[in-house]
Amino acid sequence: MPRKPAKPKAPRCCYEEDGRKCGKPASGNPPICPPHAAILRAAAEMPYNPVAAVVDAVKNGRPVNLGDVVAGAADLFATMFAGRSPYGPGSGAAPRPPPSSSSGPRPPPSGWDPFAAYANHEYKQRREAPPPREDLTAARAAARRTFGWPAGKRVTADELKVRFRELAKKNHPDRGGSAQKMAQVNDAMDVLTAELKSR
Repeated sequence: MPRKPAKPKAPRCCYEEDGRKCGKPASGNPPICPPHAAILRAAAEMPYNPVAAVVDAVKNGRPVNLGDVVAGAADLFATMFAGRSPYGPGSGAAPRPPPSSSSGPRPPPSGWDPFAAYANHEYKQRREAPPPREDLTAARAAARRTFGWPAGKRVTADELKVRFRELAKKNHPDRGGSAQKMAQVNDAMDVLTAELKSR
């Protein structure tokens, strides 16, 4: 006896929540039931919140999108420095106490843009230019004299370590030495260590 062809199954909702599929009769491609279609439509109409996306990714163990982190930080900074408070009316958060004049950080000047300040390098750490070659040579010679060596002596790391320990035992303030002399020894050690690393 020949088999009857199987009836095609009605599509089921593919919406997944808490690791379980809905399974209700659905339509469309992908198949979504009417209640979940309404949820997805409402979510699509909501403005995108990058901070919420980052929090949701961290909470659910998913990789965090770097673009969302940057966009979220930009939104938070813009909110903080534009004078708008995320604790304002309708935010649902407890209001912040008014700043007192005696303590706490001062508000930024009006019209101050943190991103423009960063772009203008106001916050980038300014490094001093390396000293001229003559000053470096003089500093190295003075460091060698502090260690009791001739100015042109070529020093190895082991010699430097042994001599530093001898001078530290002799000049450390806890052992009756002078704090000023110990500071000179430390500075000389820094100069000679940097020289060894640059070879």
